[in-house]
Amino acid sequence: MRRFLTLSLALKVSWLLLSVSVLFYTLYLYDGTPATKDAELILLYGMLTLSFPASLIVPLILGAIGYLLGVWGITFSIPSSYLTNAVEWLVLLGLGYLQWFVILPRFWHKFRGSG
Repeated sequence: MRRFLTLSLALKVSWLLLSVSVLFYTLYLYDGTPATKDAELILLYGMLTLSFPASLIVPLILGAIGYLLGVWGITFSIPSSYLTNAVEWLVLLGLGYLQWFVILPRFWHKFRGSG
């Protein structure tokens, strides 16, 4: 049991360090000018990967909202900024953390307990 807790903590710390690294690298590249707005893609792809498969929910929801607004004739654009990068990172971090360190362990313990 102690070995499992040590491994669990190591995985959690590693995942969080990778997530923070993705954010810091994106913020390092992004300087607020239109020339560096594509730095957000590093954040997006990095966090989509670290939070996969739950992270696929976010683009599906945003796509559905965009589609519905388009049907009603409403168009909008969200410009890249430090705030949008931080919000995007927080949403994907929360979703990934919930998936990997809350829901999955509960399923694992339930599965192991029933066997």
